Amino acid sequence: MDKEDSTTSELEVSEREANTKPVEPQLDNEVEFQKPPHVQKKQTRLKFGDQFYALLRKNWRLQKRQKKLNTCQICFSVVILLWLLVIQFLVSKYLNHKRDPDPTPEPEPYDYLSPADIWYSDCPAGSSEYYFSTDFEKLANYTVTTEEGTDQNLATTQYQEFSSADSLDQTLYDSFTQDSFKPAGAIHFDLLNVTTGDVKFSILYNSSSTSTSGSNDHLQLDGETAFLPTLLNTVMRVLYQNISSTSLNIRAAFQKFPIIEGEDQLDIVAYMLGTFFSILLHFLLPIFMMSIVYEKQNNILNIMKMMGLRLRAYWVSIYVFNYLLYLLMLVVFYIFGFAFGFRFFRKNAFLSHFLLFIIWGNTLIAISFLFSLLFKKVRTASIFGYFGVILLVIASSVLFEQLTSQDGTPDSTVILVQLIPSAALYHGINILAMESRLGHSGVSMSDLKLAVDKMGSVYLILFIETLVLFLFFAIFQTSLKTVFCFWRRKSKSKTLYFENDDELDSEDLDDRKNKPTKEEPDDVHRERLRVRKSQDRIRVLGLTKIFKGNKHQPDKVAVNNLSLGISKGECFGFLGPNGAGKTTTVSVMSGLYAPTYGNITVCGYSVREDLGSIHTISSVCPQHDILWDDLTGTESLQFYARMHGYKGAALKERVETTLKQVGLERDGHKKIKEYSGGMKRRISVGCALICNPKVLLLDEPTTGLDPSSKRQLWDVIRETTKDRAVLLTTHSMEEAEALCSRLGIIVNGQLQTIGETQELKIRFGKGFKFSFHSTEESEAKVDKFVRQLMPNLQLLNSLAGTWNYEVSKEGIVLSKIFEELENHKKELEIDDWGISQTTLEEVFLRITQNAAMTN
Repeated sequence: MDKEDSTTSELEVSEREANTKPVEPQLDNEVEFQKPPHVQKKQTRLKFGDQFYALLRKNWRLQKRQKKLNTCQICFSVVILLWLLVIQFLVSKYLNHKRDPDPTPEPEPYDYLSPADIWYSDCPAGSSEYYFSTDFEKLANYTVTTEEGTDQNLATTQYQEFSSADSLDQTLYDSFTQDSFKPAGAIHFDLLNVTTGDVKFSILYNSSSTSTSGSNDHLQLDGETAFLPTLLNTVMRVLYQNISSTSLNIRAAFQKFPIIEGEDQLDIVAYMLGTFFSILLHFLLPIFMMSIVYEKQNNILNIMKMMGLRLRAYWVSIYVFNYLLYLLMLVVFYIFGFAFGFRFFRKNAFLSHFLLFIIWGNTLIAISFLFSLLFKKVRTASIFGYFGVILLVIASSVLFEQLTSQDGTPDSTVILVQLIPSAALYHGINILAMESRLGHSGVSMSDLKLAVDKMGSVYLILFIETLVLFLFFAIFQTSLKTVFCFWRRKSKSKTLYFENDDELDSEDLDDRKNKPTKEEPDDVHRERLRVRKSQDRIRVLGLTKIFKGNKHQPDKVAVNNLSLGISKGECFGFLGPNGAGKTTTVSVMSGLYAPTYGNITVCGYSVREDLGSIHTISSVCPQHDILWDDLTGTESLQFYARMHGYKGAALKERVETTLKQVGLERDGHKKIKEYSGGMKRRISVGCALICNPKVLLLDEPTTGLDPSSKRQLWDVIRETTKDRAVLLTTHSMEEAEALCSRLGIIVNGQLQTIGETQELKIRFGKGFKFSFHSTEESEAKVDKFVRQLMPNLQLLNSLAGTWNYEVSKEGIVLSKIFEELENHKKELEIDDWGISQTTLEEVFLRITQNAAMTN
């Protein structure tokens, strides 16, 4: 790190860009793996508020462009409410009937007394004769005439006496369970004195029986209206006549209450609201889930983490945005609910249903968070979401009705069923619907009690369930893989963001970072020692990353004791075959993975302790284009700039500068899905450059680009390297030679060599490449001549007049070869010839092959 590198001014944005400056730490010289003084005092992290606002703006723009989805969501809500309105209209038109007013209804005819046996028990002084009881016969004989409207009087009815209430009850029970005659009723006398008029009795009747009067076959009355009033009236009339010795004729009849003008209605909608409103209020669940799973499926969440995203800001922004979306749907719901005149909204107190829906919105988001952990693909989450909503609502409503509809259902059962959030919502809607149906006044604020059949208990249950669901999500989201690793014998390789590891202590780390691997090359060992005492912006110190295997697969050592350093103004090329550990190193450096052993420092900050500070001064361009298709190029840059603290004029200027830097100033307004492959790679590099980082990590930035686009991007990288430390991983040897001042080749997680490009060519090249092209007739002469000129010549191939050789370095004087070939070129009829050094690609192949043979 040079003098400029240790100054405060280097980390400050320019005056023009500093309208609102992102937080950047002050750098200082570091000494021997110690934190700089400013780091020891206080860590600097990207601000929660900046990231929250950037995420909220991004989510709004993405949702706004989902026009078909938004339209379908609104239409579905309206269709559900309209469907209920149509059902109520049809019921009112074809099933309801109007009532004509009748202020004074006429009394109905005297009730019919069925000619059947009457049983009685415990009649004082009574005999045990089958048909007669002395006192009861005397009582009954006072009724000597047939009353108007009856076929016979009580006196001509048969009677049977029982000695006790138990024998009477048993005989009654047997008469209905066996094939025997069934009485019209029974009387149990506790007290009967016809002289004094003292009487205490119970009347038993069969309320489900019907009888037909002899001459009036059309008249059918149930046991209650036919027997009970008649018998009761007869007993009381006889008692009165016996006491007063006066003939008294009491007429018993039924008279209805006055009838007012109106319409008898069947409020069928009240019985349907529980299911239909529940489906409507669940229907945002798939949308909430898909937005989360989309960013997980496309690795957008990972790249945002690598760019410094704080997970707390991410989840809080999703919660707030989803809740705002839910409130918007609720507004539509209320507008059409009141417009259509549903009694659910008009009769119940507004706060009674508003509180239910407000709490449910939180519950729904908590469910979506928890369910999103189960899916890796948007399609699967979408199918499960829409079909699951319908099945969940129907199953919850059926379960609730089956378990709680019986009389005497314990309160504990009602509460237990409501442990399913959807069942609790259904219960709440059902209470409000039943209390607001025809003939009811609705739920008032005084009814919000904690009883199981009141709204207060529903609010409390849903609120507690919401807290529990969010708690489960927090536990599973941060610890699910840790739990799995525990059952795999406590893996030390954690792949969760900002997760603590069961690592070695600082002494073990120091020992490991300085201990070379077995048979380590000299240049790699020298780099290890150099980095330990260097002031490079990037220092990799004995980095080891192990991914834990299982019983079918061994542990994977992705990076093995890697040490290297990158200084300011240097572009370091990191070469290696697929799976060599390049991307893993970048991931550890950016905080996506925690190191198993060793450490990495960026401008003096440790990835183990100061990751938040590292994110303020570093940035990553991933191997693949991880972008939002529906955002424009400008909006993508604005998101990452806002996340790092840019606002106002500074934000606008920074975005315009970066677009110009990557050559997309005329295409910033286009959506990402309209970009070509080359334009996407350039905007990906722009996203990495937007925060003006001091350390830039480029993971195969030109993969899949055509030559023209590749060279355009090379120019961008060259320009950005001047004031930064750049780590470039690539498979392209041409790219490495064009951009990198130093190279490192890694194979199977181990660094095989490190040095400048020319140095590696000289060290690992066997010599030179020589080729010539001549006429067919002169090929043999030329071949003989060059073999005399260069004795260590070895023919590689020949085709169509072009001969290629490999020349050993021993005994070769290039000036002499040039002189001799030019002097004999015309004589030997040589059309063209050339001599070149061993290519970087050949060096790379030789090193990787040797490493593979060693392993």
